[in-house]
Amino acid sequence: MAENCLTYLEYETRNLGMPSYDLTQNFIDSADKGRLACVLAEKTAQSNKLFVQARVVPEQFSALTAIEAAGFSFVETTVDPYTVLSKNSVLRIFQENPGSFVPKRINFDTLGFKDLDRNDQAACESVKRIAAESFVKDRFHVDPRCPEHLADKRFVYWVEDLLKGDTLFQLLLYDDDVIGFMASKGQHLILAGFSRKYSASGLGDYFWLSVLANMASENLTQAHTRISVNNIPVLNLYVRLGFKFRDPAAMFHYWSNDVTSGHNILL
Repeated sequence: MAENCLTYLEYETRNLGMPSYDLTQNFIDSADKGRLACVLAEKTAQSNKLFVQARVVPEQFSALTAIEAAGFSFVETTVDPYTVLSKNSVLRIFQENPGSFVPKRINFDTLGFKDLDRNDQAACESVKRIAAESFVKDRFHVDPRCPEHLADKRFVYWVEDLLKGDTLFQLLLYDDDVIGFMASKGQHLILAGFSRKYSASGLGDYFWLSVLANMASENLTQAHTRISVNNIPVLNLYVRLGFKFRDPAAMFHYWSNDVTSGHNILL
């Protein structure tokens, strides 16, 4: 029964320390309250602890009654920013004069932009450190049932996974120190992080536009990503950079009862 309702999430199982699943889109299309309750009870009986996430698009909102009755809670709304690089007027201005996007208090010559060398262990550790400290508005941080340290560590795990593959990491340097990273694959901007010390530096526009300019130089035609509408600073950044938005969706979390308090969330 569970196979048609749930997709096993290996990475979240590792990250959260308990069996984790995604509610399938096919099930959400025709959600049945009784069937969902049986599946969740079955999985909880097997492992005691359980996490399930569900992404619901507006066309599937008829499923909300079944999802909420089963104990899922709303955590965030997401949207997908996107831009056609050749039509982005902000990018065009940046390509003509990158320095105009650097705050006047910062010497343009102190900045650097480069691809990560995975053999540079110090740079890799800097990326993981930034991942551990720079995310505070994602759905796990705003979910009151998820401990903050676990939400922080989740991004370190994610970066470690990406570093093992062929994901491109581009770095922003200030006086040769890594202060920001962007992980991307093709046209997809997967994950970006900024050192907490420089989160209000005004360098976000410069860094993101450097990434877009590099994508354009590689003959990529578009850029797209997904963000939480809770993250107002990043939402405003994409507005400033000329992005448009599509594909809104609501994210829901389900936790079995014995993992909703404090340190007992870990196995």
